[in-house]
Amino acid sequence: MSVISEAGVSVANEREYRSRRVRWRFNHETIMNSQEVELLSQEVEMLMQERLRLLRVVGAAAVLVSNTEADSLPASAVNAAEVVSELLNALPEETLKDALDSVQAHSEEQ
Repeated sequence: MSVISEAGVSVANEREYRSRRVRWRFNHETIMNSQEVELLSQEVEMLMQERLRLLRVVGAAAVLVSNTEADSLPASAVNAAEVVSELLNALPEETLKDALDSVQAHSEEQ
């Protein structure tokens, strides 16, 4: 004999309903979490690729600045070279090393 709740629904059916609802919510949250993880993973990969491209640009700029005499530049380019030099000098040492390494590795491949 099943017990009937005040709402007229058997307690056993109500428990089953709650149990199914909790399982559905858990599965739904798990699916959403795995989709979110996948999206974040793709975003991180995209950012890492962009970082590598930026490191190559910075490395090439560092090599260019270090091999250029200010006297040999046109007057219109001196200010830009100074800005690039200041920005390169402001980088953390590890970042600059990574940038220089990325240029060296790229030139060895070719």
